[in-house]
Amino acid sequence: MVIKDGYHMMIVSKYFKTINDFVSLELVNTKYRGTMEKFHFNPIPLDTTSIKYFVNIETLNIWNTKEETFGNDFHKSVEITRKSKNPNKYIFFKIVVWYNVDYNTFVLNKNSNFLFKDVTFTKNDRLKYGSTIPKEVASLGVDTFRSLNSIDFIILPQNVTQIHERCFEGCSTLTSLKITTNLMKIEPGAFSMCRTLRRVFLPFQTQYHSTAQSDNINVNINNYNQPKSYLGGCCFNCCESLVEVELPDFYEHYGSDCFSKCSSLQTIKISESVTHLNDYCFNQCISLSIVVFNKNLRFIGKSCFAYCSSLCEINLPPTVEKLETLSFIECKNLMVLSVPDNTTYIGEYSFDHCNKLSNITFNTKLVEIRNNSFSYCDCLTNVFIPKNIKIIEKYAFQKCTNLNIIFK
Repeated sequence: MVIKDGYHMMIVSKYFKTINDFVSLELVNTKYRGTMEKFHFNPIPLDTTSIKYFVNIETLNIWNTKEETFGNDFHKSVEITRKSKNPNKYIFFKIVVWYNVDYNTFVLNKNSNFLFKDVTFTKNDRLKYGSTIPKEVASLGVDTFRSLNSIDFIILPQNVTQIHERCFEGCSTLTSLKITTNLMKIEPGAFSMCRTLRRVFLPFQTQYHSTAQSDNINVNINNYNQPKSYLGGCCFNCCESLVEVELPDFYEHYGSDCFSKCSSLQTIKISESVTHLNDYCFNQCISLSIVVFNKNLRFIGKSCFAYCSSLCEINLPPTVEKLETLSFIECKNLMVLSVPDNTTYIGEYSFDHCNKLSNITFNTKLVEIRNNSFSYCDCLTNVFIPKNIKIIEKYAFQKCTNLNIIFK
């Protein structure tokens, strides 16, 4: 067995969770004695006892509000802090705060030794400092710009990774949104009912980077994990003028009603990492004619493309396993359907009232076709049903007046 030298073991110990882990390490081998003394920053939260083991700390990391700050309280006014004399106060070259604070806190401590890694621009901050989004913020707060009718375009700063609930809801003059590939989370209702919003686009040649990874101060991976990326429910709901949407490929999840009732949306490219399209995701997008699916999609939720009356053709990837209830109901111009190779289930009313649907190709893995899946599909004539299908419910093809079902 190869024993790591002291330097490499120090690198490993950055990811320890408790002071006991460090004490145990130094007892394992004489090579590892003094490991804690080598650190110039704390890799774990400290208290007044454990800090005595890290005698050479210059930078203090704080990951939550309950941790010891050793007399360094940024929540108080900077002037009060300067005037107060605390004999128990520890002096650090830099104090890095990883948990969330508002922009006002950042401003009050701007000329101090505090470095804030997670700053939110809140509604109160906007009322105090104006509507320009500061470059230092990492997120935009709940309701920050809600119903504000004095903005017509938004260019997000590179550091913004999250937009919170209803942040821009009902901004009736907003026409364009320029996002970055650092934007990991758009929470529910963030741009809902922005009825004049026409474009959501990326800047040319952007590249994702993580400020946490690029900083030379260690981040405890147990406290500051990279978040998953997603578009929240009702994110762009009722954006009636939205025509063009360009999104990064790393989004993994589109929430329910994400683009529902975007009546002007014509084309959408599903991000490469998305595996699930949730319920009502593109419901009533009546102008939607082209959907570019990715190769990883597995699940299409209830009413996902319901009433998308301009859809003529859908090229579902072979990875799709399930078409939920009402998923393509009343897509009145849909003409051709090829059920993906791995689809085993077609839910109730999935293609109900798809009046122009004339050609269906079923796969050999399909197991179940539920009631009214293809009811009122007037143009269906010959449909070949593979022998592997175990369940075809009684009304699966109800009111298909010209239909001739052929089992093969």
